[in-house]
Amino acid sequence: MTEVSKDYVNSEVKKEQDPEEPENEPFSKREVLGRLIQFSRCEFYSACLSALLNGISFSGFAFGFKYAIEWLSDIEHDTGNSKMPDAGIHIALLFGGIGVACGVFMFLQMSIFVRVGMRISCHMRREYYAALLKQDISFHDQKTSSQLNASLASDAALVNVGVGTQFGLTIQHLGEFIGGFGYSFYASPTVTSFMLALMPVLMVIGWIQGKIASATTNTDEDEYAASMGESGETLGGLRTVKSLNAEIAKVKHFGEIVEVKSEEKRYAAWRMGMGMGFFLFGTFALCYGPAFCFGAFQIDAGNLTVDDLLGAIFGVIIGGMGLGQIGASWPDIEKGLIAAYRMFKVIDRTPEVCKPDGGPGKKSGIQGRIEFRNVTFAYPTRKEMNVYDGLDCDIKLGSTVAFCGPTGCGKSTIVNLIERFYDPDNGQILLDGEAIHNYDLQYLRSQVSLVSQEPVLFDASIKENIALGVTREVTDAEIVDAAKRANAHDFIDSFPDKYNTRVGEKGSQMSGGQKQRIAIARAILKRSKIILLDEATSALDTKSEKVVQDALDRMIAAEQCTCIVIAHRLSTIQNADVIIVLERGKIIESGTHQKLMQKQGVYAHMVDAQKMALSEDADLSPKALIRRTSLSDEDSAVSAGRTNISV
Repeated sequence: MTEVSKDYVNSEVKKEQDPEEPENEPFSKREVLGRLIQFSRCEFYSACLSALLNGISFSGFAFGFKYAIEWLSDIEHDTGNSKMPDAGIHIALLFGGIGVACGVFMFLQMSIFVRVGMRISCHMRREYYAALLKQDISFHDQKTSSQLNASLASDAALVNVGVGTQFGLTIQHLGEFIGGFGYSFYASPTVTSFMLALMPVLMVIGWIQGKIASATTNTDEDEYAASMGESGETLGGLRTVKSLNAEIAKVKHFGEIVEVKSEEKRYAAWRMGMGMGFFLFGTFALCYGPAFCFGAFQIDAGNLTVDDLLGAIFGVIIGGMGLGQIGASWPDIEKGLIAAYRMFKVIDRTPEVCKPDGGPGKKSGIQGRIEFRNVTFAYPTRKEMNVYDGLDCDIKLGSTVAFCGPTGCGKSTIVNLIERFYDPDNGQILLDGEAIHNYDLQYLRSQVSLVSQEPVLFDASIKENIALGVTREVTDAEIVDAAKRANAHDFIDSFPDKYNTRVGEKGSQMSGGQKQRIAIARAILKRSKIILLDEATSALDTKSEKVVQDALDRMIAAEQCTCIVIAHRLSTIQNADVIIVLERGKIIESGTHQKLMQKQGVYAHMVDAQKMALSEDADLSPKALIRRTSLSDEDSAVSAGRTNISV
């Protein structure tokens, strides 16, 4: 991979990181675990008890091994203490009992912990998803949708594993440690004490191994978030990718992003392997070897029997394995708690919107008069660039006001402020004489209908899309009536499934004009007091524009509400009560179409320029293009000939 490619891919990876969240931010894992347990407290503690008893039962292997060696030795040396077939039956029953206990407790442990993990992760998914929808738009401006989707999928899965099966295995290994060392002290306190004296060596080795494992454990939001974002973006725009024959380029770019993490993992694998190998070397060479040597001297001195030595050592082995496995399971638990903490940060985040003055917001009283008083605003991601600087504007009740101007003048920002996607930095927006933030946010948006340039339809039926966002109960007759008034009923009725026809992902099964008319029907059904039309016809062809514009005009006339039109095509706003021309966030002209044309100012020049462009477009027929191309080629040839002659 070239250096340029690496720098580009690294920039892609950095884009996926949360700019607000510092790396390795400290937090209380105990508090996070406590919050997670609240979702399934009873089952969680039952599962922990089952896992602990399962671990203790598993350490019964050392107990059974000790007595099996003792009974078999008696048979071999014919001491008379044990005889066949009684000894064989006793051994079988002993290990059978241990197996039954382990099987029952393992069944309870795994079945309950799987339920606990799934219940907690599902609850976290719901809470996190609800929190994402609750957040203000500025939060989503600073995070990519691919990052949030990746977090919703992967973080919940990490929580599932961390507080589910892996947590159960950790408690099980703790039980093995308790049972193993407990039985070892019972079998031979001397040998067990000697082995414990060697524990500091094992602890140092385990600490080194743990540090290596911790260094190789990823705690980022998602180690492949950049690649997931790339794949989501590509698959979402698959038609465009295919039309550009960009499949190979996209696959190459995706591979480069993944390769960055792959290289990191290669080095991490070497470190992990070295740590585990060093740990096993210390376990056998520095612990078990000296223990057997010490036990041999004790047997030679008559202080110990072989079965007691083996029972004690196997007890320590089981306890030591349990202790070691706790360290192996902990990274998964830590990942789950870190993921839960990230999700809780979003769940607990309070949206940065102005709260109503003096209690809950008003849930009635909106009629439709809008007033901007000395409004100053800049987008959160571009605070150094003001969109408005002291904007004053009064929109009367029931009027149709159109905003126009060059790209970037602040037309669409009007929509964002009225919908309260953002709040102004200074100044006030009044709605019927009341500050807009004093209205309940849900009530406010229920009284505002937005029809944008690219309406968003969801993968549901046409009926469900039209009724989406309507707070009252609606009948099928009302939906059909809204569709008729939006000039949408005829094409809907032509589908085999009529109003139950699914529109596809993002309305992919509908044309631009059809999507626009469905969105208009949705706005009509809401019966809002304020209608916002954000360049609602600019992306349509001439025929579709005429049909949609007719539907818009009928809706404005019938609803008798305040209508704000953001226009690019000036021919669509000539009947507006007031036309406001913006430039660099300031009002430079306002009035009716006739008055503004008489002034021969900016608006009149914009109208003339669009007429000229349309007239030029009308002449661009295929024959005219061929004729112009031919003439252009002839002119070029003549110019080239003249040049050659002059040379």
